Amino acid sequence: MSRKTNPVVQSTKKEKDNNKSALVKFLEKDDCTSVRIVKIPNIHRAVSISVDNEGLNFACLQIKPTCGLTSLPELSPSSITKHMASLLETATQDDILHDVIFKVSVIKRNTVN
Repeated sequence: MSRKTNPVVQSTKKEKDNNKSALVKFLEKDDCTSVRIVKIPNIHRAVSISVDNEGLNFACLQIKPTCGLTSLPELSPSSITKHMASLLETATQDDILHDVIFKVSVIKRNTVN
């Protein structure tokens, strides 16, 4: 069989009688199970989750971010401070190159000595 040709799907007599393909039969509501999916906060890198029948209790297996690494990657020092200082020095409110305007409020507090 060539890779370019798709295999011929043969329908059963019942499917021919109902004039439905196997895919439509698979997607009928009576044959499907409804599942409600909810995002669980603070779950990262989950590899397996189990839940009880009522859906009230769950257990989650999480993988360490360094699992499978033979050595830890070297991180370059952060340069965001230098980049923000450069943005502050070069940008103006009427500048068409920059899309960011920072509004910073200063709260003055009275200090008693």
